[in-house]
Amino acid sequence: MPELMEPNTAALLAPPPAHLADGASLFLDFDGTLVEIAPRPDAVTVDGRLRTLISTLSKRFGGRVAIVSGRGAAEINALFGGLDCPIVGS
Repeated sequence: MPELMEPNTAALLAPPPAHLADGASLFLDFDGTLVEIAPRPDAVTVDGRLRTLISTLSKRFGGRVAIVSGRGAAEINALFGGLDCPIVGS
């Protein structure tokens, strides 16, 4: 059986070629992608590292980063403590 990559191992991967991001947009799913699935929706937290990552990505992609969720957009915004990127929620 192939070994699963440890979460922090991704930092060891070489970055993709810079031109791959030119004109691209990122649509990032919240639950199960940006944060782990929790036993209850209100048990999810967003740490400072994730806030910084989303902010950095947004700058790198010229604001073309959005968070997509089945949660309400206001709830996602509150979990991030106010986020300067589009949030699409139900």
